Amino acid sequence: MKRGLLFLGLIFLTQAISFSQEFRFRLKKKDSYYMPDEVRETSGLAYWNGHIITHNDSGGKNEVYLLDTLGGEVKKTMILKGSVNRDWESVYLYNDKLYVGDFGNNMGSRKNLTIYTADWNTLLEKGEARVDSILFYYPDQDDFSKQKHSHNFDCEAMVVYQDSIYLYSKSWKDKQTTVRVIPAAPGEYAAPVRYSFAAGGLITGAAFHEEKKMLVLIGYNLDTPVLRPFVWVFNAAHPGKLAGANGLQVSLSPDFTQIEGVTFLPSGRLAISAEAIHEKLLDIPAALFLVKPEDFFEKVKP
Repeated sequence: MKRGLLFLGLIFLTQAISFSQEFRFRLKKKDSYYMPDEVRETSGLAYWNGHIITHNDSGGKNEVYLLDTLGGEVKKTMILKGSVNRDWESVYLYNDKLYVGDFGNNMGSRKNLTIYTADWNTLLEKGEARVDSILFYYPDQDDFSKQKHSHNFDCEAMVVYQDSIYLYSKSWKDKQTTVRVIPAAPGEYAAPVRYSFAAGGLITGAAFHEEKKMLVLIGYNLDTPVLRPFVWVFNAAHPGKLAGANGLQVSLSPDFTQIEGVTFLPSGRLAISAEAIHEKLLDIPAALFLVKPEDFFEKVKP
């Protein structure tokens, strides 16, 4: 099936099925781009100097990829020496340090949750860099038996800000996303819960814009008849202080869009990535969507 026809078919399907949602926003085809096969399981996004940084998730190579802004071509492949891609789920660039979150935990049984850090300038210059490791654990977890999709100790989203890393849980069991905080320095730390809120789904990506005072969390809902992506926009001056912050959840279309990564571009727009889906009746390539967060407030309809 041709990719363009598939996209239009999904939009038609979205229109044909009615759901009871408070807000709905359609991602525009003219602002959507297919990503190369090398990053078909894109799972995190960061921005650097006109380029997108991304990586694949579990089972992928210990590499990050530099793409042109529209996701059309891999410009550079960089190796994180000393790292293992058990389940990479997030990437963040802050103060010339690259942070890669190897903390995907669908089964809830991992005890090796890690965030790798590498010098960004070395990666650019040499195409590889040796990593340092930030290890962490959940002090409130005492059961490490395999509980696929039925626990609250998964994570796919992080923000690095000042001297801390803020982790936003992918809570399969109760959809109550927790915010946990650890230092942004090599070592081993407990990650206690600082805040929680009803996310209404599974959080898979995060981005913070200090000047806009805006935190964006993305994810999807599997409790609906079809996979339903969504975005949370918080008016927040700090990525870890959401208590009392105004938040808006917006349901996105087309459906069947498994969004995984998000980052702010210098224009103020958001870049949101979706990994490829290959099922019996679905063949959806990895894609990149561009959208202004202000459009959520201006154009969403009850």
